Amino acid sequence: MSQYSEIVCDLLQSRRAEPSATEVFKHWKHDADLCPKLRNQIEAIFSGFKKYHTVSYDIQGLKDQGTDVLLIEWVDDQKEFVCFQVKGEWDLAQNSYLQTLKAQYFDTRTRYGSKLKAYYILVCYSIVAEASKTGQPVVDKARKEKVKGIIREFALETNVRVVEPEYAAWFLSLNTIRIDAIIRSRFGDQDVVFKEARNLVRDLGVMEKIILLFILWLHLFHNKATVTADEIIHSPDMQRLHQRIAEQADDLLYDFDYQIAHDLETLQNNFVECDSTGGFSLPLQSVQPLAILMMDGSVRYNYQDAELLEYTLRILGGFDLSDSD
Repeated sequence: MSQYSEIVCDLLQSRRAEPSATEVFKHWKHDADLCPKLRNQIEAIFSGFKKYHTVSYDIQGLKDQGTDVLLIEWVDDQKEFVCFQVKGEWDLAQNSYLQTLKAQYFDTRTRYGSKLKAYYILVCYSIVAEASKTGQPVVDKARKEKVKGIIREFALETNVRVVEPEYAAWFLSLNTIRIDAIIRSRFGDQDVVFKEARNLVRDLGVMEKIILLFILWLHLFHNKATVTADEIIHSPDMQRLHQRIAEQADDLLYDFDYQIAHDLETLQNNFVECDSTGGFSLPLQSVQPLAILMMDGSVRYNYQDAELLEYTLRILGGFDLSDSD
């Protein structure tokens, strides 16, 4: 299996969503929703790879031979296959769902033989029920046990991976910004500028990174070389990012206005300059790697405005790259 397929497979099982996130599977249909969403996510990931490397692949939607979505790669001029079988609410409501799954895997293994590198079973099935007293979703033990039964059934098959509902929900919820940031971080070790940019801000707090990037973004894309504290405080983008960081933070952040004033003071000792009128500016030569990285996000990925800020912040570690929105 190539490194590209491995990254797709890693993402499929890299983070659990909250159990309540699986409730959406009660409303998504196999052919109309689940299979197209899975295919689109894989396509988005490989499109990200193509921005850095030449990748030979094809993604097909199948409805036979035991596979719903087929990933084909050419590795050393040889075809390799990674197959994805999706099971939704209707599928697991059938009495014979385990027998069907085993038969589908057997068909796939027979068809592709040694060229089958991995067979993924995505269990897109809600594991929650509504509590009778509170009306809030709670884990349904019977539904959870059904998922465990599938895992046990394929435990001895070395190239079969069962993707539990919480992992499937997280993977299918990934947006393009998060996919691109994850890919950029995976290939970052090969990029000197990326390393320099991360080293430049490694000792900064999250809000300090946000303020620094916000001032840089205004300079590069809005031709605004100087900004006041009030302009930063009243920026809807800054307020939104502060709120999201506050939701993630283990430690409480300061009040927003005080946080901005506190972090601007800290940044004056490192990157930012303040003039006699209270205007803050950022000499570009002091943050050249950051400027190159932000320009790359605009040119390579065509991100603009708030999306460009979020993308740059993600690849610099301002957000957990696998966090849920």
